[in-house]
Amino acid sequence: MMKIAWTIRAQKRVIEILEYSQQEFGNKAADRLARTFEQKTLQLINNPFRGPVELILAKEKQISCRYLLVNPYKIIYYVDEKEETIFIVTLFHTHQHPSKLNREVGL
Repeated sequence: MMKIAWTIRAQKRVIEILEYSQQEFGNKAADRLARTFEQKTLQLINNPFRGPVELILAKEKQISCRYLLVNPYKIIYYVDEKEETIFIVTLFHTHQHPSKLNREVGL
């Protein structure tokens, strides 16, 4: 059975996003967003390849990164079948310039 591991970068991003959401939209909105992030990522355990391949990263990276959309964020991840682990790499705001995603992922 697959397990989920959040990278340090992804952990930092989710904290930043939730703090911003709390400041701008309140506790309820931040809690709702946190639950959505959690629910979406937990769905990967049963279907790790459900997210489409992130085409921006497809040409650059050795690892096939995929994403889940939690508007306006993409949860970027990859699956290591040997380790039976889904690595959450980062969360990326879709209004940022796409070229920033390569730098953000850093794989």
